Amino acid sequence: MLVVFARPPIEGKVKSRLAATIGAIEALKLYRSLLSHTLEVAGEWDEEMVIAWTESTLEYASKAHWIQQGNDLGEKMAQAFERSFLEGSKWTLLIGTDCPKMSIEILSAARQALSRHDVVIGPAADGGYYLIGMKKPYSLLFHNMAWSTPLVFERSLDRCRVHGLSVATLPVLSDIDDEADLQASDWKY
Repeated sequence: MLVVFARPPIEGKVKSRLAATIGAIEALKLYRSLLSHTLEVAGEWDEEMVIAWTESTLEYASKAHWIQQGNDLGEKMAQAFERSFLEGSKWTLLIGTDCPKMSIEILSAARQALSRHDVVIGPAADGGYYLIGMKKPYSLLFHNMAWSTPLVFERSLDRCRVHGLSVATLPVLSDIDDEADLQASDWKY
């Protein structure tokens, strides 16, 4: 199963770090383009896919969707993995909507990695990750993590090693969180 973590495209509720410098309307335009790109890639996926929204939305109601559950990002991701496996998934990939280089090839490589490893992680250039996948819900990867820091990827790898989980890594890709990321990318929105 592929789970896409997303926010409804509402002005003032998306890309807050970016909106602080380019304005809420431009941030919304950028977010809509990244969301569309991610959903296009996910639409090419020939496996089950669900969008996990931060809150209810009618705009994409025709697609399979969940509402994220939990108090922070870690709890929300742990809950999404738990739910996917409770619903019968044999493996789950989770992605966000901030990575302009997300592609069907990346998703396929992640899925293939799970045939040989317990966990797969796509590291982001800023030290986080743009994709995480697993064969079982290893919630230990999500609790007590300092999210939005440059140590998330490394700490996740350390937790996998400590707990004896085999892990595969994908190519490092950039995501767009702030104006510097936007300027460094070639993303046209």
